[in-house]
Amino acid sequence: MLMTKREKAVNRSFLAIMLVLGLSACAPQADMGEEIPQSLSTLPAKVDQMSTEERDRLAAALDPVLIKSQNTLGIQLMEELRDQEAAPKNVLISPYSIASALTLAYTGSNGVTEQEIAEVLGLTGLSMEEVNEASRIYMQLLNSPGQGVELMTANSVWVDAGYTLKPAFLETAGTSYGAEILEAELSSEEAMNSINTWVSERTEGLIDKMLSEPLDSAVRAYLLNALYFKGTWLYTFDENLTKEGAFTTGDGTELNIPMMHDTNPYGYKESEDWQAVRLPYRDSSMNMLVILPAEGKSLDDTMKQLIQQPEVFAAPFDEHRIQLSMPKYKVEYEAGLVDPFMNMGMKSAFEDADFSRMSEGDLFISDIQHKAVLEVNEKGSEAAAATSVAMAESGAMVADTKVMNINRPFFTVIEDEDTGAWLFVGSINDPRGAQ
Repeated sequence: MLMTKREKAVNRSFLAIMLVLGLSACAPQADMGEEIPQSLSTLPAKVDQMSTEERDRLAAALDPVLIKSQNTLGIQLMEELRDQEAAPKNVLISPYSIASALTLAYTGSNGVTEQEIAEVLGLTGLSMEEVNEASRIYMQLLNSPGQGVELMTANSVWVDAGYTLKPAFLETAGTSYGAEILEAELSSEEAMNSINTWVSERTEGLIDKMLSEPLDSAVRAYLLNALYFKGTWLYTFDENLTKEGAFTTGDGTELNIPMMHDTNPYGYKESEDWQAVRLPYRDSSMNMLVILPAEGKSLDDTMKQLIQQPEVFAAPFDEHRIQLSMPKYKVEYEAGLVDPFMNMGMKSAFEDADFSRMSEGDLFISDIQHKAVLEVNEKGSEAAAATSVAMAESGAMVADTKVMNINRPFFTVIEDEDTGAWLFVGSINDPRGAQ
């Protein structure tokens, strides 16, 4: 059914939704390649830093269902993507990026399509209005994480000259998602350059190009989200202590890779099956959560517990003095997400779809792509992710010292402790970066 609709979509309208997420500790400045059209929206593109009291108030007002659903979606997708691999490989995704792109598409859905997307995204307990309000609050919180880090998310809706999206959908995109509304001839080289410039500016050049050629002449609208992060560890690693160490991959291969070493008080929890540590970023609510399966246990074993008991890892950890050894690494990952989402029960959106709240046209999702990059070093973290959804028209006190040697496959999460949101989730099998 999907292939038939794709064939019928030739020379007809397309709607592509692209979400780009940049996370950087030291990113180069963007190279301005093309002027960006003036936004038709009057909403401010950037939010001023809010007080700690205001952030606490908004965090308390944020419906926890949205955060729980995004974290759960991330783990479910991790399981689907790991199941696709014939051999153990790195998997890295951004639950925030993927959920945000699909939530914006969800606001334009109706009928069975709306129900299935809500079920897969874990939003069945919320009305559409509640989802949009929670998304608005969530975006405000991300844009004001604290004085110690930079974290900003931005959205834009690119509409092809002469094409019309429903006013109610555009209003929701603006009021709930802060989207800039931009009009351009989307199939032109100028629009391609403008889109790339928009992305580059909002990720500080970490992602400098999303399009390598102009969009197809059938593309009618393009939705973009960018998230940028810059931060350093609360306790930076001494570069002089970094040295080659052993790391054993999931298939038993022993590698020699740069290992960072540190002894400091960290939030820590352990069981007979795993160890977990939270590495805080300076002057903010942001952490990196690392979950290391015990010797003899696999990432798959730990994955099952993440799915069955996520609250174990969401709860606060007691503070312990940790003698930590951790890889210095960079991984890159990309995957198509159509099959995983269909396996999870979101079928109508790819076949007999109803996106009548978005357009008068007969739209369906023809493709979902995701890319992510994560680098961890002595000073902090640098990462980026991109998600595309293409829609075609058819018809405690410091205790004893613990030792944690991350010398085998592990999970890593970049999280916002105030909301519990997981912005990145990864299973690292080979720190050298091979998928």
